[in-house]
Amino acid sequence: MDAIVPVISVAQVAALAEIHDPLELRRRLVAIFGATSPDAVVGDFYGILYTFARARGFSKTKMAIFLTICQVVFDADVRTNDPTQTMDASFKKLEALLLKHSVERPPYSVGIFDQADVAAIVDVMLHTYFRHWRLYKTCFTPKLEASFWQTPPFGVEVPAAETPPLDAFTPLEIDGKKYPTTATDVVVVVV
Repeated sequence: MDAIVPVISVAQVAALAEIHDPLELRRRLVAIFGATSPDAVVGDFYGILYTFARARGFSKTKMAIFLTICQVVFDADVRTNDPTQTMDASFKKLEALLLKHSVERPPYSVGIFDQADVAAIVDVMLHTYFRHWRLYKTCFTPKLEASFWQTPPFGVEVPAAETPPLDAFTPLEIDGKKYPTTATDVVVVVV
């Protein structure tokens, strides 16, 4: 797993710092991360993460990487119906990305976060995202719809022919003479 390229630029983070209206901040975060509906839920999610990063005193680079890591984890969870994509797998993905960005070992990893930052990020993700993981998964994962139909063996289909009701029989005609028939009539003709 390579180091991630930030989805949000340092200039965009600086522009977010100038916004003082929480609703405008959430709207801008939804626009940056290209979220799908429901926008309010995604806006709240990224708004909480942005507020955390700002309160923690993250630099613009740290904030961009942090928000991008959260977006990568979020998108990996909601874009698939794969049953192996569990909350544990999602948390392991978060741990791997944080490890990749908290140890300075070029070219394998980049030391952006220190140990205290990683502990705080794990804590906020546990209390915001992973606490409501099933809710996010249910709201945003595309629903599978399966349609089943049965076909006869060897692909031979029988034509759908309706049988007429018993009262709809046509009159019996023998030697030019018509005999009425119904479900209760029996016609005996001697020739």
